[in-house]
Amino acid sequence: VSPVMYARLSGEPVFEWKPVAYEYMDVTYEFQIIRNLDEPEVVLGETGLEETEYTLKKDVGLEHAGEDDPYYWRVRAVDEAGNTGPWSDAGEFYYGSSWPGWLTWLLVGLGVVILGVVIYLLRWRIAYFFY
Repeated sequence: VSPVMYARLSGEPVFEWKPVAYEYMDVTYEFQIIRNLDEPEVVLGETGLEETEYTLKKDVGLEHAGEDDPYYWRVRAVDEAGNTGPWSDAGEFYYGSSWPGWLTWLLVGLGVVILGVVIYLLRWRIAYFFY
């Protein structure tokens, strides 16, 4: 259910799914984040989840993933007897920002330097407006 397909996630995203109702036994959920749908490579797996959501903690250490190498998430229900349901359709998502944080600071610093140079070069014209 959430996040939507092709979402770009960062921080501690919350994954949510619809509950499975089974009147005879309690149901828990198995959650996975995988790579490669054809031959799934499990990056993160959680079992015994009682809620219909999972919060991905920052310390899990997912690598940044873009459109060329996305992550997928899926979930399935497991009853008390150990019977498992089928995996849900895999939701595709990307993790991390689209560019590194150091690049943002580099651009901010460069902007400050350029502004300083412009003010220095035009200081006499700027002073003219105030006299």
